[in-house]
Amino acid sequence: MKKIYSGFVFFFCTVFSFAKIKNFPQQPIRSWENFEGNQINAQLLSFNSRTMNIKIQKNDPFKRIFWYQLNRLSSIDQQYVQDLNRKFVVENLYDLNFYENTSQRKWQFFDKKFCDVTLKINYDELKKVPKIFNYDHKSGRLRNCILYLWDKPGYDRSISTMISDFNFRPRGEKLNKNNKNFTDGILANIEVLHYLGLQPNDFKKLRWFFSAEDFAFYPERIYKFLGVLEKTSKRFDEEKLFHQRHAKGIPIIIYWDDNGLERSRWCNFYSSPTQEELYPRCPKKTPYKPTRYTKIIYLKTK
Repeated sequence: MKKIYSGFVFFFCTVFSFAKIKNFPQQPIRSWENFEGNQINAQLLSFNSRTMNIKIQKNDPFKRIFWYQLNRLSSIDQQYVQDLNRKFVVENLYDLNFYENTSQRKWQFFDKKFCDVTLKINYDELKKVPKIFNYDHKSGRLRNCILYLWDKPGYDRSISTMISDFNFRPRGEKLNKNNKNFTDGILANIEVLHYLGLQPNDFKKLRWFFSAEDFAFYPERIYKFLGVLEKTSKRFDEEKLFHQRHAKGIPIIIYWDDNGLERSRWCNFYSSPTQEELYPRCPKKTPYKPTRYTKIIYLKTK
């Protein structure tokens, strides 16, 4: 029996800190064959759905564990792995007991291709959300505006109190805040996503695919998956962009540096930063200093 593991031992050992690895304990020892016809008796241990590699263990004549490319196996063996992975997903996805009873050390997020959460925004409805725009009567410039997200029909103001019920899992064994305000981010993005149309049950599904850090610090991953992300940037022409977005009922999610701590919120209001308009009777006031944005998330407007 020819060896098919030569050249693959330890080849992928250093690339899996963020990989989509699914472990398959207690699988039987079976014969594996690659596309060249070489065979080996081994046990399947894991499958990485991102890199499409399998981890197998050979015990005869001595124990050896290695990673192997799925597409180098025979069509029968490739189908065996795919069927096993699909069976695992069907048996466990959205199962509350599995979610709550799997330890954080063993928890692995599911491949997003199995996520059935969709978001179709009614842009005509968003345009009708109450908003106020005030302009300077001399210059015609925008002085301030506010978008009343919570007055959108169907918006549940108690959505922020449900976050503990969603029980989002961290990416690792512990939540990695890394000098970021977690509460700010999780509140902002849950409220925006709900405003756009997601319901509590949708969040309970998304938690199988996205981490607590994704919701709080990297929500662009979620907005992109749902098809509503336009771009992220650090540039922000407030007056121009509030005209473009708030007039259409589209919120803006901003992240900024606050003395070394990254904070965030969904931005539903604007006040003119010019000294003359902010302090018309006090020209000696300290000039307005623009916020140093670390990230601004722009959502699609149509």
